[in-house]
Amino acid sequence: MIFQRALWAVIALGAAFAAAASAVVAVVYAYYALLKGFVGPAGASGIVFATLAVLIAFGVLFAAAKAGGKNKKKGADKKRRLKAEAGSPLDRIMDMARERPVLAAAAAGAAGLLAWRNPTLVATLTAFLAGRDERRD
Repeated sequence: MIFQRALWAVIALGAAFAAAASAVVAVVYAYYALLKGFVGPAGASGIVFATLAVLIAFGVLFAAAKAGGKNKKKGADKKRRLKAEAGSPLDRIMDMARERPVLAAAAAGAAGLLAWRNPTLVATLTAFLAGRDERRD
């Protein structure tokens, strides 16, 4: 009796996953068909892939945030924060990146665009973060 109920629960769960997968495939194909007229088949495939990659990344970040919980080592966190305050600007940036990875990823993307558009500014910032003066006499 218990085995039969468990078996039916597994079958129902499998059917639900199959229905969800079919719905996702149908939505993705409709999205592809909509975009195909505007950007062509290759562009539509790329846009659909990029959209799914972003959605999966958000899902992974959400699941990781839910699974991570609160940081129970507040003493170690406080020591690390005090150490970062006394360190170089690069140490403070790295500490912030460890505490806020999504913000760090967005900042890295913005920095990449900035570096692409203005390499002289990147050289100046690199010299500043390295702790030396870029000016040459």
